[in-house]
Amino acid sequence: MSERLCWKGCGCRCPRGFKSCCRGCAKTGQHDSKCLGPLIEPTAPTGSMDPFSADDANPEMTLPAMDDVPSCLPPARWSNRQVPPVKWGMRCAQFAEFLDACAVTILWDQAKKARGYVNLYALNGGLPPYGGLLINWTRHTGCSIALRMNPVEALAAELMVSHCWAEDIEECREALEEHRVQHNISSETVMWFCAFSQYQAGDEEGDVGPSVAEQLALDPFGVVVRHVSSCLGMVVVHTSPPKAEIYSRLWCVYEIAEAVRTETPVRIACSVAYVNSRAGNLSEMLQARTEQAECKNPEDDALIRQKILERMTWAQLDRMIFTFRLKALKELIQKHASKLKSTLVEELRSLAAMERPEKRESARRDPVCLATPAKAAEAETAQHEEKPPGIMQRVCSIFTQILQPPPTLVEPVRDSPEPMIEESESEDEADAILQERLKELKKLEQDLDAVD
Repeated sequence: MSERLCWKGCGCRCPRGFKSCCRGCAKTGQHDSKCLGPLIEPTAPTGSMDPFSADDANPEMTLPAMDDVPSCLPPARWSNRQVPPVKWGMRCAQFAEFLDACAVTILWDQAKKARGYVNLYALNGGLPPYGGLLINWTRHTGCSIALRMNPVEALAAELMVSHCWAEDIEECREALEEHRVQHNISSETVMWFCAFSQYQAGDEEGDVGPSVAEQLALDPFGVVVRHVSSCLGMVVVHTSPPKAEIYSRLWCVYEIAEAVRTETPVRIACSVAYVNSRAGNLSEMLQARTEQAECKNPEDDALIRQKILERMTWAQLDRMIFTFRLKALKELIQKHASKLKSTLVEELRSLAAMERPEKRESARRDPVCLATPAKAAEAETAQHEEKPPGIMQRVCSIFTQILQPPPTLVEPVRDSPEPMIEESESEDEADAILQERLKELKKLEQDLDAVD
């Protein structure tokens, strides 16, 4: 039976599901005392020795009882049903430790080869033939990654992280670490990271649960956002497009809106790749509509839309998110002015020449369709007057007069507003919002001049 050797080239054996022989080799290249060591030819007949037996298992990388689970995940003590959402937290240091454990697995390696980066969809659902780590490492426990890492005491969140599942998780980690250092946040601070805080295996057939829907029914995002308002608040992670666009994810829009509504402190954390790829964001900001944000799960989508509309209209949410994005952009300019200035100046020039697509489309329409009902009726009458009525028209007119009831029996019909009038009004409102945003974005020139 062949064994997988360490990818570092040291010739040592790897535990099942990992590509490194030990944690020391993975981190520093120096082997620790738990290394499985180099391949040893068996003295027993071939096939009689299991290289991944419990006796050989590396306790630094795996658990004897569950040889695919890293040592940073002790046996589950409680489930997400037993612990309130605000205590589904993990320390910043544990977040990094867990990603280190993921990074030495075969799945991580395969995801990198397939996409060029690793996102949370790969870590959760996996890639054939490998299952997702988040599910495989917690299945039938009812206990999330965060709760499993803290069997002694469930930790109450101090910092809420809003992010995209489609993002490059290494960019996310980089952005959060830079944010932590910049704001003097301790590595022992408890963060709430949805993918690791919620139990992900609950939707599998036969699993003990809770299901994802059961957890979402507790409104964990809203509850945690309100809880951290008296702590460190929320940080919104920005990573490079087109892998992920934070404001296109309906969950993130809801989290930001709830934070702003409850006056929870909100900051941004940006990866280097995001800062270097900011071109084109101003035009997107100008035309963005929160109602167009989406969820991958249709049931989640309906749930969030209901929660949003219970609190505000889409127009109010649009203004709220635009104001937040503008504030975040100004903060970014203060930190990275030298990298952003030339790009932003060029974008601001192009915005001045922008024309709303709906307005151009309206100009191409038949003017009768855009007229008021009275003018439309006059235009229609004029068209009929141009041609004398034909034989069929005269016959129809005679029958209409015969069959028409007396005027006294006919109730007056009130004119109902034409749909086109409503559309015209919505276009005017959209144009006003557009002009309002343009005015605010043009003020960025003053911020750019101030950083010289």
